Amino acid sequence: MLLLSRLGLLAFGVVLSIHSNLSTSPISSVPYSFSYIFPLSIGSLTVIMHIVMILLQMLILKSQFQWIQWLQLSVGILFGAFIDVLMWSTQGWSIENYALQLLACLASCLITALSA
Repeated sequence: MLLLSRLGLLAFGVVLSIHSNLSTSPISSVPYSFSYIFPLSIGSLTVIMHIVMILLQMLILKSQFQWIQWLQLSVGILFGAFIDVLMWSTQGWSIENYALQLLACLASCLITALSA
């Protein structure tokens, strides 16, 4: 339960960062950038990024890679789903005042830090 609540909190920090229009969190910068190139959601691209990272782990670790490490993918799928649900539920948010954008950006940093 703690893992789910922390993943949800982390996903909210990512979404708030995106809505601030000032930055994205490091964990979502690649999926966010690719969402402008490919017609996929940020959550879907996050899951794809997790798959690529696991494949890279396999290449680096070779025979030391244990198949149980594929369980990481379940966390990536949940995280991507949380991001998509939160992006959908907050799609009406439009922060245009710079002071509020800055506040949202700082809040996203705090939320992301607290979820770790």
